[in-house]
Amino acid sequence: RQRIIMTLTKIVFDGDYQMVINIPEESNPVSLIISDELDAAYEPLSNSFQKKIIEFINKSNVWYPLAHERINKEFSKDIASQLMNIYILSEEDNKNTIFGLLYRIEEDVEHGRGIKITDDMKIIEYGIGDIAIY
Repeated sequence: RQRIIMTLTKIVFDGDYQMVINIPEESNPVSLIISDELDAAYEPLSNSFQKKIIEFINKSNVWYPLAHERINKEFSKDIASQLMNIYILSEEDNKNTIFGLLYRIEEDVEHGRGIKITDDMKIIEYGIGDIAIY
């Protein structure tokens, strides 16, 4: 059965500051979450901020392999990982938008792995899952 991936065009968060999205690299849905520590979580997202977020998500063909490569580097092998959540971690007026990627990995189910990555595809922090959230 072929899966149809809809290109994300609009961001609408629920009462828990999240929405479910799909990316071609993952067979399961992924949660897009805006940190409730941000002022941006409590006001409507501007069109330009939505556009920045959507552009990042739609470039998963670029950032997903970078993240996977970083996780594999730690374990010196190709391991099974599943992207669970994408966190928006910066305010709209920040120069670079920072995203947190939270992965479930078989080698450390309890902690998972977290990656902070900028909208220009630079990994700025890596470690246990909490890195992706804060």
